[in-house]
Amino acid sequence: MTISQIRIEEKSFPLKVPFITSLRRVDCIEAIHLILETDDGIHAVGAAAPLKAITGEDRESIIKGIQSLFGRFLNRPLNSAEEELDLLQQLTETGPGPKGAMDMALHDLYSRAAGLPLYAYLGGKSGSIISDLTISLNNADQMVLDSRKAEAEGFQTLKIKLGGSLEDDLNRFRKISHAVGCNLRIDANQGWSIEDSLTFMDRCEKEKLSIDLLEQPLTAKDLKGMAYIRKRINCPLAADESVFTLDDAKRIIDCEGADIINVKLLKCGGISQAKRILNLAESEGLECMMGCMMESPIGISAALHLTAASPVISYYDLDVPYLLNEIPQNYGFRNQGIKLSVKETAGFYD
Repeated sequence: MTISQIRIEEKSFPLKVPFITSLRRVDCIEAIHLILETDDGIHAVGAAAPLKAITGEDRESIIKGIQSLFGRFLNRPLNSAEEELDLLQQLTETGPGPKGAMDMALHDLYSRAAGLPLYAYLGGKSGSIISDLTISLNNADQMVLDSRKAEAEGFQTLKIKLGGSLEDDLNRFRKISHAVGCNLRIDANQGWSIEDSLTFMDRCEKEKLSIDLLEQPLTAKDLKGMAYIRKRINCPLAADESVFTLDDAKRIIDCEGADIINVKLLKCGGISQAKRILNLAESEGLECMMGCMMESPIGISAALHLTAASPVISYYDLDVPYLLNEIPQNYGFRNQGIKLSVKETAGFYD
């Protein structure tokens, strides 16, 4: 089997409302799709997204990174999936976005060639998930309205974006807690200090405001601070921006800085690296969340298939389809209300 053509396509996916965190605002998802075509007629896809505030990658660097892979993979007989995926991960000059897109596409290609859905190719069983839904950072009243709407739509768990001033964040969370009966997770997106984090959690405990988990309150590099907080709060602590790579995962585990690792394909460079992080976490007794960026539904489908093959994943944050102006069809998953299910066709993308 030989890859005879590689194409790049740019896509836009408008959001229902702006997605706002302490780091950025997104009005429309800009995605870069990678399409592989083989000499025997197989089409396979992957996707990246310019996420400069998070990964440091913009549109130009992603396209350039993908183009740099052409010479490595075009017009030569492909080896085994393991060999080709290992070759990709050895390209240290290539960033996580281009790597992630090519890694997804290769997984799609080899699972299609095997005639299997990706989750089955990875050794998993068919399944479905109910994701949380993210409530963007906004004024307290708007966040209450958004939370009530999500609850009315059937969502059972909400991820509340915070990371502003301590008093404003307490007011936001207090009002949301009193307005809805959902499980509430807090994601501060690196917006707090140690003192803010502990004060917030202490105040919530005194006011009997329940918190399902706290995610990434401190800057990504403050692993000692994460460990300090973890020992002093009464809910699980999740690491997101602190863990991009397998080495990052080892560091957060070594310092006991998290109970949960939020794994995202476009942080770590694709399914292969995500599997390594998941296996490490499982061996060390940590749980994992499968998360996503503001990215193409192609990436959501790939992550959903990996989730179906990974029992260590017990938290689901794959809510992008519900944030889009139109829920996409023919992207390798089915949505039934708030439930996302893998499809049974070969690969992970229709």
